[in-house]
Amino acid sequence: MVEKAAEGAKEVAGKAVDSAKGAATAVVEGTKDAATAAADATKEAAGAAVDKAKEVAGDAAASVKEAASGAVDSAKGAVAAATGGADGAKLYAACAGCHGPRGDMKALNVSPLLAGQSKEDIAKKIHGYKDGSFGGPMKGVMATQVTNLSDADIEALADYISKF
Repeated sequence: MVEKAAEGAKEVAGKAVDSAKGAATAVVEGTKDAATAAADATKEAAGAAVDKAKEVAGDAAASVKEAASGAVDSAKGAVAAATGGADGAKLYAACAGCHGPRGDMKALNVSPLLAGQSKEDIAKKIHGYKDGSFGGPMKGVMATQVTNLSDADIEALADYISKF
């Protein structure tokens, strides 16, 4: 009888072990499934957060560009106000006596015509007369004419002359 009881106990214990193993396996599988679902949800939330961050960054960049453009426009206005809004036509009045009203005369019958020259060439030549690095025999005459011109004046004057 003891033997039967021991064998019955072994059988019950074996079934309990098998049952515990099954339950443990089910718990492990359930945990794996829950972890996978949590990882997927985290990936989805992170993707949404990245997309929103990109959107916000794009909006911020657009706002910065707009503000910078406004600042540049304001700075241009301030420079124009500070320089008296350099007027090429007014500045050219001092040149017209030698170069003609439309840059179509050779100054002192020596210089090339101003009409037809590019803004860049004219500005380069005026800067050269001003710093002494450009000019032929009449360099001294031109140097006295351009010595008081600012960079903004030179740009305005070159722009005006280039349109002849």
